[in-house]
Amino acid sequence: RSGGMTGAEGGTGGTTLDAGSPPSGIGGATAPDTGAPTADSRPAVATDASSFGDSGTPMNSDAGPAPSFEGEIPIHYGAEVGPVVQMNCPEDPTVGWTEYQDAFHIERPYNVPVNTRFSITGGIYNFWVFPGDRPHSVDAKGRNPRTEATYGGLHDKQNVSGRPGVSGRIGFFTSGQRMYSGDMLIESNAVGSAFFQIHTTAQGGGPIGLRINGGNMVNNGSLTVVNGSTVPGGLVGKWFNFKASLNTETLQVQIFINNCLKSTYKGQRGDGNFYFKNGVYFCDAGGGCRTHYKNVHLYKK
Repeated sequence: RSGGMTGAEGGTGGTTLDAGSPPSGIGGATAPDTGAPTADSRPAVATDASSFGDSGTPMNSDAGPAPSFEGEIPIHYGAEVGPVVQMNCPEDPTVGWTEYQDAFHIERPYNVPVNTRFSITGGIYNFWVFPGDRPHSVDAKGRNPRTEATYGGLHDKQNVSGRPGVSGRIGFFTSGQRMYSGDMLIESNAVGSAFFQIHTTAQGGGPIGLRINGGNMVNNGSLTVVNGSTVPGGLVGKWFNFKASLNTETLQVQIFINNCLKSTYKGQRGDGNFYFKNGVYFCDAGGGCRTHYKNVHLYKK
C-alpha cells in the first residue's frame, strides 16, 4: 500500500482519520469524481510513462466534458488507484500519524484555463506545462511556468495568506509535524522541473523543493537527497511511492521512497507558514513537461 490507510475505509498502518467536514463541494469547484470508479468504468492504467503517450492538451477526462477544475478540488479518497507500487521496506512510516482530509487548487499559466494544463483520469492527477507558457499570475515574482496543486484549502483554511504573485489564497500550517504521501510518475521530459515542494508564504525557498537531476533527487537544486540508483527501476518514467515529513519546530525533513528512509536533513524555515505543493514547475522540454500523481494522503501529529 502507498500509505497506512485509505480514506475513511480504515485498514492497516496504525493511522486514524481526522474526518472533519466532508470535502466534497467546497469552494465552488466541480468535483471530477462522484465516487470511486467501478471496476467496469475505471480506465486501464499501465505501469510506465509510455501509457500517457505525448499527453495531448487537454488530456482525456473520465467521461463527458472536462470539468473546469477552478476553485478547491477535494483529494480523491476512493479506492486505491493502480498500478500497485511495490514497497521495498517493510516498515510503514505513517504508523502513529493521523490522516486528515484536505483539498487543493491549481496554479497554472494565468492566460489559459486550468483544464488545459491539468486533468484527472481514473483517479490520477495529471500536470503539464510548456516552456513558453506564462507564469501563474501577471505579477508573479518567479516568471517560470508552472502547473501545481497547492494544498490546504480545507484542513488549514483557517490560516489563510495571499502571497504576492500567487493566484488564489493559501492555507498553511505553522506547528506540529506533517507528512505527504503519494505515488508519483515523473516523465523524462520533466527532468529538471520541480515536482514537489513544502513551501512557505514568503518569497524564496522552503524546506523542500525537489527535482530530478542526473537521475537523482535533489533539494533546491543542489543537495542530493536520493540516489536514483538505489531505487529499483529508478525515479523517472515509473511509478514510485514518495513520502516527505516536516517537523515545524526542528525543521527536520525526512524523505521516503517506497517506504525506505532515504534522507534526513534540516530545511529552510522561510516565514514558518508551510504548505504542500506537487506538479511541475520549470520546463525546458520543447514538447512540454509532465508529471502524474495518485493515492495522495496527508498526515499530522
